[in-house]
Amino acid sequence: MNDGCLFCKIASHQEVADVVFEDDEIIVIKNKFPEAPLHLLVMPKKHLDKTEAHKTLHDGLYDRMVKKCGELAESMGLAVGDYKIIINGRANAHFDHEHLHLMGGLVR
Repeated sequence: MNDGCLFCKIASHQEVADVVFEDDEIIVIKNKFPEAPLHLLVMPKKHLDKTEAHKTLHDGLYDRMVKKCGELAESMGLAVGDYKIIINGRANAHFDHEHLHLMGGLVR
């Protein structure tokens, strides 16, 4: 855990968040400032810095995160193609803790 990281605090339940899903390695929360009708943040519980995230495969962590995005979208009534999974690069991200954005219900 990175002591100054908000997402690490959320993952360890030291900070309150609206948790949608959680297992031993991934936590999914509703974005506090959504930019779409459905806007979730999917992140590893263990701190994974954006500057290091792309350098290794992390034993299939991204596969599991993307799979969870699809499962959540389907369980919320979104068909394939009705949602986006976004990974912002470090310059465009507000947090260094790696995370995916699952966004759905977007106006086309």
